[in-house]
Amino acid sequence: MKKLPAALLVTALILQTVGCGQDANPSSDETGKTTESTGIITETTDISAPELPELDMNGKVFNIFLQGWCNFSPLDITDICVAEQNGEIINDTAFMRQLAVQEKYNCVISEFVDPIGQQDGIMKINSAVMSGENLYDIALIRSPNLNTLLSSGCLTDFTTIPYVNLESPYYVKASFDELNIDGSHYALSTNLSISPYMLIFATYFNKAMIADYNLENIYDTVRSGQWTIDKHYEMGKAVTADLNNDGIFDENDRYGTTHVWDAVEGFINSAGVKLTESRNGKLEQSYKSQISVDKVQHILEVMSDKETFFNVHTRIADSSKINRLETGMFMERQTLFSVAGLFYVPLFRDMKDDFGIAPMPKYDADQEDYISPIDATCFPITVVPRSNDELEYTGILLEEMSYRGYTELLPALYDTVLSGKCARDDDSVEMLDLIFSNTSYDCGMIFNFGGIRNEVRNMFRSFDGSFASTFASIDSKVDANIDELIKAINDNR
Repeated sequence: MKKLPAALLVTALILQTVGCGQDANPSSDETGKTTESTGIITETTDISAPELPELDMNGKVFNIFLQGWCNFSPLDITDICVAEQNGEIINDTAFMRQLAVQEKYNCVISEFVDPIGQQDGIMKINSAVMSGENLYDIALIRSPNLNTLLSSGCLTDFTTIPYVNLESPYYVKASFDELNIDGSHYALSTNLSISPYMLIFATYFNKAMIADYNLENIYDTVRSGQWTIDKHYEMGKAVTADLNNDGIFDENDRYGTTHVWDAVEGFINSAGVKLTESRNGKLEQSYKSQISVDKVQHILEVMSDKETFFNVHTRIADSSKINRLETGMFMERQTLFSVAGLFYVPLFRDMKDDFGIAPMPKYDADQEDYISPIDATCFPITVVPRSNDELEYTGILLEEMSYRGYTELLPALYDTVLSGKCARDDDSVEMLDLIFSNTSYDCGMIFNFGGIRNEVRNMFRSFDGSFASTFASIDSKVDANIDELIKAINDNR
């Protein structure tokens, strides 16, 4: 594996930052050296490999369940079981990790892939746990299914798994804190796979259009702290046009921003608003303050401008066009901005125009930090089914695979895919540093308590009414769902 240059090493380290205003956790390059990230390299220390027993597992087969997402290949989890080397550094690094772990412990790592990512695989986990069958040792599920598995008592608390050191940097502390429910930790973002990093929201912009329309330098705007939702809207509005002069704004015209449903949630979270928060394990609604109401209401009003914002999920009737247009309109210069997770970056590699990457905008210039939310709609979360009766072996595998994912796969992702192939200038690399420096999780979005995430989408679909009145109508449902979940967890401890 190629060693990260110093500037990129800092960025790879920042990837593990735990949340708003907190210091980044350390990472490592191939030498095992790490840096405490403060924006420059200031100190190096040794990150030791986990202290695990030298154990012969006698051919133990680890069955890992991987939940896909609607057959959308950019979100496939492909870095756990790898059949062969193919010259691509992430694939080959993952292959070598799998081989090394299997040889070290005399075990076999196997996977079951559910490409659709809906309920069939989740129901299999549920049924297996109920019957006491150890069908899967570990599962990477999509966050909308977490509520279902937790409510039915199907998962193991990570704090009870031997050898798992949850203070290690290869377990993402922000997820550990936000998914803390009444002191229990049944779900976690780990470096078993690096796919969760691709679900961090970012803003893409067409650099050629910035020049053509004499718009301001977005990198400088970000640096000055002035990259806000209103600035995003103002710049997008400057390029909109009814290209065929038919009086109808559709997929044939030009917009400020194209996006899918998920981006609505990203704009809300990047404005510093969460629907629900876990405060030391206590789940609380956090959207009812006047400040939060005002912020969401303003975002609603801005995004209701259908000549500037184009939601392909609501504006395209032909579902076969959606996947093509959500990236295609940006690549064909029909939109200045595209808002999505980092999984879009490789899809833009063949784009003719140069593109830039920026963080999600702040709500206003008074907001202290740029916030990079995760896309909770399809975020992959690591869980361990309760039917697993070999937790000692599982803990060893989680530690070894996550440690190697952190020290081997993560630098490969950043150096080769993000900065090497996709980020086309040093400014974009700087922006990636900023994006990864303040990631955010919203357990309200993840758990969809009382259907709250669905209500967000419905509100933005209709573009009428007010945020306050809409959410007042489901307050009791949200609270009831939270109470039900906590009771189910306590009943199944």
